Amino acid sequence: MNGVNIALGYALASYMGMAFYFVHDDTAKWRGPLGIALIWPAMMIVITFFVPESPRFLLMKGRVEEAREVVMRLHSIKGDPDQEFARAEFYQMTKQTEIDRTLDPGWIAMFTKKGYRRRTALAMGFAFVGQSTGVLVINNYGPTLYATLGYDT
Repeated sequence: MNGVNIALGYALASYMGMAFYFVHDDTAKWRGPLGIALIWPAMMIVITFFVPESPRFLLMKGRVEEAREVVMRLHSIKGDPDQEFARAEFYQMTKQTEIDRTLDPGWIAMFTKKGYRRRTALAMGFAFVGQSTGVLVINNYGPTLYATLGYDT
């Protein structure tokens, strides 16, 4: 999904650039896309007030009842009076956080522990491959490349 969203972002940026190319006011040519780009961060700021804390975060901080309320609200199923699924999910989260508290997280452990080292290498590999596709070069040097091919703006 990360790659798809990056490609979607580049496409929307290109379409906005093309749309504002035809605006006659020079100031609006750069302020318009900038203003539109500010919509997404503003939406994210507003959404943060409505999104509950992560139940796992609450459990790690010892706020068990708050975590239980969030899990019950997120995983409740209509028609299930006992809410077995939500209770099972909460039980699993509780046990996992008990295990997580015994682990040694940190930058050094990422490279010294065998299990962490594999995960770190895998995550770094995916990040490297994702950035090595050449899409940034094509996007950043697109006008130069297209001009070389004989296309105009």
